[in-house]
Amino acid sequence: AAGEREVTGVTELHAGVHWVSYGHLVGGRLKAILVASDLQPLRTPGWSIVGLRACDPSEFDPTIALTYAITIWTDASGARVSTTLIFSGPGPGHCGWQSATFLWLADVTYVRDPQGLSGYWSKPRFDPAARLAADARDSGYRSNGAALWTVAGGDAYLVSEGRVERWPRLDPSVGCV
Repeated sequence: AAGEREVTGVTELHAGVHWVSYGHLVGGRLKAILVASDLQPLRTPGWSIVGLRACDPSEFDPTIALTYAITIWTDASGARVSTTLIFSGPGPGHCGWQSATFLWLADVTYVRDPQGLSGYWSKPRFDPAARLAADARDSGYRSNGAALWTVAGGDAYLVSEGRVERWPRLDPSVGCV
């Protein structure tokens, strides 16, 4: 009914006549905040979300699924690393790049592109059976049992048991709109 509000999985932080804020707390620490109001001029009566903020995805409990496909990496000790430093995920579907996986490491982008979609802007191409470059160095980052090795100014290598993949560096970085 109009005027009622029900939210689960969060804690009410503040409530007023026309405003309410909820927080998602993990171990007593605020991870996300949602602000709602029933002051919506020219809209259907009722409560609407007017603000939402969340911390870095790497800070959420890894057993809780995120709402978008993203891979959180760990450091050599197994600690989750902030997505402001490293993360990976599928390419955008609206550009037909969903079969590719992009890896963002600081300000550098690499791509795992088994279908060769990035062929016109990626030289060399993705190699699923590469040899580790002699000048590659272990970055200390890990994902799904694979170690990330990089060549300064060059490509990235995902090294797992019995397998090495070369992910070409995209220089300059690309995107679609």
